[in-house]
Amino acid sequence: MKHIARYGLLLIGILFTLVSCTNNKKVNAVQTETVKPDTADKNFDTFFTRFETDSVFQLSRISFPIKKTILEDDTTKTVNEIKRNDWKYHNILTDKSEKYIIDKIKVNQSEYKTAISIEDTGVHIEYNFVNKDGKWWLVDIVDNGD
Repeated sequence: MKHIARYGLLLIGILFTLVSCTNNKKVNAVQTETVKPDTADKNFDTFFTRFETDSVFQLSRISFPIKKTILEDDTTKTVNEIKRNDWKYHNILTDKSEKYIIDKIKVNQSEYKTAISIEDTGVHIEYNFVNKDGKWWLVDIVDNGD
């Protein structure tokens, strides 16, 4: 009788373990099915939000070396190239230290200018994006600030 009780408990333990493992597999299968494909390029607004909030994605969507033109006045401008290693990530969508004003200007179906200003400072920078082969890219920067 003692052997039957021991084997019964052992059998219950084994069944419990198997059921637990089976349930975990089902949960994992459901989780992998809910992974959504990348929709960053569905429209410009979706792309821009991801571009600003994901530093790795941002680096992957800049056409390096990128040209930055600084307009100092009506006759003086400086053109610099920023290399990938020199790029500084900054997320203006979540940065609350400044009052950013963001204007997205649709030039045509495959080009947007995003003008970013900081309230009461004279800072005004345009980021020019182009859609190439279904993906948005930052292609140049123009600093029009004071």
